[in-house]
Amino acid sequence: MAANNHDYEQLHLNDDDADSESIELVQGRRLHRTLGSGPSAESTTSSSSSTSTIIRWVIISFLMIGMYMLGMKQGKSDVLDDKGAKQHKNKDKHKNYGTSFTLERVQNTRQAALNLINMLQEYYGGKEQSEKMMLQSWLQPWDFDNATDMTGMVDKMVDTMARALVTDDQKEFIIGTIGSSVAAGHDNCKHDSYELQMERTFGPVWEAAGMKLTCQNAGDGGACGDDFSNQVFCIKQNVSPDIDIAHYTWTYYEAGGPASAKALVMRESLARWAQMLPHQPPVHVYNTGKMNQHQGDEHQLAEHMSEFGYNAFYMTSGFYNGGFDYDAAKEDGVDHFGWGHVGDGYHNVTRYGEKESSPERKESLGTVMRNWHPGPLAFQFVSDTFSYIYSQAILRALDLIESDLKNGIDPAEKWAASKRKIHIKSSLPPPIFCDLRYCVVDEAPGCLNFEKPTYGWWGARAEDPDDSLNPHKGEVQIGKFGM
Repeated sequence: MAANNHDYEQLHLNDDDADSESIELVQGRRLHRTLGSGPSAESTTSSSSSTSTIIRWVIISFLMIGMYMLGMKQGKSDVLDDKGAKQHKNKDKHKNYGTSFTLERVQNTRQAALNLINMLQEYYGGKEQSEKMMLQSWLQPWDFDNATDMTGMVDKMVDTMARALVTDDQKEFIIGTIGSSVAAGHDNCKHDSYELQMERTFGPVWEAAGMKLTCQNAGDGGACGDDFSNQVFCIKQNVSPDIDIAHYTWTYYEAGGPASAKALVMRESLARWAQMLPHQPPVHVYNTGKMNQHQGDEHQLAEHMSEFGYNAFYMTSGFYNGGFDYDAAKEDGVDHFGWGHVGDGYHNVTRYGEKESSPERKESLGTVMRNWHPGPLAFQFVSDTFSYIYSQAILRALDLIESDLKNGIDPAEKWAASKRKIHIKSSLPPPIFCDLRYCVVDEAPGCLNFEKPTYGWWGARAEDPDDSLNPHKGEVQIGKFGM
């Protein structure tokens, strides 16, 4: 029998041999003694018997100690539940996972998400009314309580959150908005735009997860000829290519027959291109208006791309879903969506405006619609709606992560960003609206972008005359561009 000198020592006793007893120490040493030799066979025999007994007790002692230590080790790993089944309570306590997202962080993040959800439910009159306003005001209503999501839309949102949470090298969760002056927050203070309100409302949930929420606002007034038909091509430039969710707010420019038809072409293109970005963000459309019966094609697109998280939110529908009778109020001479009106029928000022000391500023913060642009109170509802839905998705993601951790499974093996399926044109469903030349491609397009802010890759751009990247540096550059 071969043995490693550094691994263990084996004692072998042969008691059947009446003439000799061999004690083999498998460490390169052998002691062989022939009984009966020596000065006194009787004394030698007696001594040998005594030695044999001692050796047996030593062996038995080592075996008992070994069994005890093994039992202690096993006891740390195997804990029986009330049915006698083994639970691996401490088995992976010190296991090196591919994520630092611990059970403690799961609990902290869950509590922050629940705090936000509970606050919003109380603010909007209870869970039932809150969900009518914020979940049912979409082309595809959200249902986080239904275990079977037939569209895959909820699964996509949960997947998006889970991957962001367990990926250690991701420190930010980024929501990138492209769109018109509504996205830009025109006629409002920057502080009151829905993007910055969302950072303040939804941000604490990500802080509890050890991350930061960033809402990139690439809204464009359109004065330079920009609209949805060209700006969707700039998704990698206008916002970071690493966005986790994309918002689209070009709906004012989609009004009218030809524009309306073209809008679905560009929306589907954007939804497909987004799946080719690193984090494969779902696209959520923000529309200030109200849903009507003339949106059959838009419903078709929402159903067609739902497995990738595509959906469209209608702000005015959300207000109506809360139960306030805006039509009756308007007949009585109060138009809550009229320009400059203060109060939305549920509240008269934003939550942060309740503590405002300036009467003028406080009244301003209660404005629903400045004109065709939403005011702070309407933007608060938009911010709350997105925050509510995304917090619901986080709760479901946390449940999955926690289950993995408690069962000794590394969440990073399933949810890390690197584990995402790569999408190319052949892995996406056949398009129903978009131009095959542009939307059935393997990579999202890019564009020439001279505008600010630009959160993503610049692409081709004009360099400063003295920039080191300018090939004409040091020359007279009148009429030249360093590109």
